[in-house]
Amino acid sequence: MVEDDTSASGDGQVGDDDLAQDPTPTANQILAAGFLFEGGLGVLAIVLGWAFAQPVVESLSIGASSVVWSVIATLPLVVLLLAIDRYPVGPFRGLKQLVDETVVPLFANCRWWHLAVVAAFAGMGEELLFRGLVQQSLVGYVGVWPAVMIAALLFGLAHPLSKTYVATAAAIGIYLGGLLVVTNNLLVPIIVHALYDFVALVYLTRPHVGHAPRAKPS
Repeated sequence: MVEDDTSASGDGQVGDDDLAQDPTPTANQILAAGFLFEGGLGVLAIVLGWAFAQPVVESLSIGASSVVWSVIATLPLVVLLLAIDRYPVGPFRGLKQLVDETVVPLFANCRWWHLAVVAAFAGMGEELLFRGLVQQSLVGYVGVWPAVMIAALLFGLAHPLSKTYVATAAAIGIYLGGLLVVTNNLLVPIIVHALYDFVALVYLTRPHVGHAPRAKPS
C-alpha cells in the first residue's frame, strides 16, 4: 500500500504554521552573537591598548572586596530599572515600550544561563573598550571627568535604539566611569555592568508579580 504523503497535515494542505518561520533568534544564535560582538569589542580594546601603549587591564585588580562593592554598586541601577518599568513617565513610556517590543523578544528563547553568559560578555567587552581604553586614554589629554563624560557619550551612542535609550545608556556610562575613578579598579564597572544586564534581562523576560508574561516560555 502506498502511504498518503499528505496525511501529516490532516487535510492534505500545508498549514500556515508550517510555512511561517519564527523570527525570534535561538539561544545558540544569541550566544554566538554575544561571543562574536561583545567578545570582539574586548579583544579590540586589548589590541588597540597594546598598539597605543595603553594597557586596558592595568587597573584591573581581582579581590573579594571588589566583588562585594560591585554587587552593592549594582543596586542603584536595579532601582532605576524597576522605577522605569513600573512607573514610566514622560519619555520613559516610549523607552519601556521600545524595550518590550524590540529588546525583550530577542531573548525569548533563552534560559537564565544563556542570559548570564551574554551579560558577562557585554560587561567585559564594553567596559574594556569604553572605560578601560577610551576613558583611561583620554584622562591624560582632557582630565578625569571630561574623559568620563566623553567615554559615556560614546557608550550611549553605541546603543542607538532611540534618543531616550542613548541618553539613558550615557547616564549609566557616567555612573560606570565614576566607579572606575573612585575605585581605580576596572573590575568594578565590569562586574556592575554584567550583573545589571543579567538582572535586567531575567526581570524583563520572565513573568513577575503584577505583570503579564513578557515573552513566551523557553
